[in-house]
Amino acid sequence: MTSEAHVKIGFIPLVDAAALLIAVHKGFAKAEGLDVELIREASWANIRDKLAIGRFDAAHLLAPMAVASTLGLGHVRVPLVAPMNLAMNGNAIAVSTA
Repeated sequence: MTSEAHVKIGFIPLVDAAALLIAVHKGFAKAEGLDVELIREASWANIRDKLAIGRFDAAHLLAPMAVASTLGLGHVRVPLVAPMNLAMNGNAIAVSTA
C-alpha cells in the first residue's frame, strides 16, 4: 500500500491553470502519489500571501511574483521557487517551504 502526499495548490481560474485541473481530474497526480487539493482564489495577492504563510504548498502564480517575493519587493520576503512554467510569457507554479 502506498501513501499519498497531500498537497494544497492555490489557483486562479484561467486557461493556463488547465494543466493543474487536468492533472487532478484525469487522475495523473494521483498516479504519481499526490493527493492534490486545488483551491480556487480570487486574486494573485491572496495566492501570494497564502503561499508565503504556508496555507498553500504550491500555487499557480504570476512568474514575476515569485521573484519579487524572494527579493522582498513590496511585502514580506519569502523565498519561492518557480520550477515550472504554465504558459509562454505567463504564469508559473511556485513552491514554498513555509
